[in-house]
Amino acid sequence: MTRIASRLCYVLTVACLLQACTRPEELRRAEHAVAAFHEAAQRGAFKEIYAAASPEMRAAIGEDSFLGLMRAVSGKLGAYASSELKEHRIDQQPAMTLVTLVYVSRFQQGPALERFVFKLAEDRAVLVSYNIHSPAF
Repeated sequence: MTRIASRLCYVLTVACLLQACTRPEELRRAEHAVAAFHEAAQRGAFKEIYAAASPEMRAAIGEDSFLGLMRAVSGKLGAYASSELKEHRIDQQPAMTLVTLVYVSRFQQGPALERFVFKLAEDRAVLVSYNIHSPAF
């Protein structure tokens, strides 16, 4: 009996480790959207980012305000260098899935904390919210 219990414990441990090592599809989609955001921002395609954002985001911040924010980020922090995911949350609701990602990012002129919220819609992640904090501000 202890041999069976031991094997069962081993199988459960391996299953838990495998689950911990795999990223949920929702997280991968949101991470891909963050990479696309940074790439577009590097090109200065701030209008493109805003146009692709969710109606909720466009209702919360006007285009001129968003463009001003992104120009300020670019001017104060310089070019994006890299990010490290510090926190993520996946909220599955009946009508949609929201994914929140918090990164410690490095820019040419210093670090920043970036917080993205995406709504997953069909095969893409749509930006709902973007916040950035940095000592450079």
